[in-house]
Amino acid sequence: EIDLLLDFFTKDEVLEFFTGNFEVFNEKEILKNTENGFEIKRVDRMIVKANELIIIDYKTGEEESDEHMAQVSEYLNILNNIYPDKKKRGFLLYIESGKIKEVNI
Repeated sequence: EIDLLLDFFTKDEVLEFFTGNFEVFNEKEILKNTENGFEIKRVDRMIVKANELIIIDYKTGEEESDEHMAQVSEYLNILNNIYPDKKKRGFLLYIESGKIKEVNI
């Protein structure tokens, strides 16, 4: 398992989410407005750069699904109200398969 994690997290396309000068929030709670009040959502990793916001959602032992894409898309939509002027990107990191999927809103 350690080798799997090392292989995944040392990929160039994954390293960009962990190296650089930016603000990072792990397990960041955000609030979604609902007709009954608020619902708490938890973002695995939120990266705030000068002109960009990146959402990362980790998946382990799971197959890719539309639900995963919808989850990250929902986070991006919620955060669009808080960071309206930033470019927003979302990513699903499937650790076991080594796949990285970009999510667009």
